[in-house]
Amino acid sequence: TTVIIHLEIPLAAKEQIVTNKIADNLIGDLNGKKVLLVEDHPLNTEIAEKILENKGVTVVSAKNGLDGLNKFRSSDQYEFDAILMDIRMPVMDGLTATAEIRKFDTNIPIVALTAHAFESDKVAALKSGCNDYLVKPVDKARLMSVLRKYCHPSTLVL
Repeated sequence: TTVIIHLEIPLAAKEQIVTNKIADNLIGDLNGKKVLLVEDHPLNTEIAEKILENKGVTVVSAKNGLDGLNKFRSSDQYEFDAILMDIRMPVMDGLTATAEIRKFDTNIPIVALTAHAFESDKVAALKSGCNDYLVKPVDKARLMSVLRKYCHPSTLVL
């Protein structure tokens, strides 16, 4: 069997391509933002750091929830633009760390970044104070989109 499909699809004009790039930049530039990454697995930490640093984000890493809580408490007010929080960690889990951080700061965006994809895990994370929930392995585009949503851009690149 041979099937031939003929589609007439117009190509985007050069002006439309430029407009799309401008629209992408209006979403917000993450360059210069600072994120606290709370992750116990060294390989996951390395991957997330590289993804974020390639977008100009400064990353401060913590190896568990207690370490993350202590780094947040000892930071200057508004030093971090967001927190990426693993959920299952030794010493102090991410749900407890998030609840503790919320006692000090109700505005800092906290995004759960976890391998646990059950709806009940998501509900628990949001209930503890997380603003959003991302599942590992991390989708770079989704991670950047979520960070742009919560990290208000200081400058727009046109």
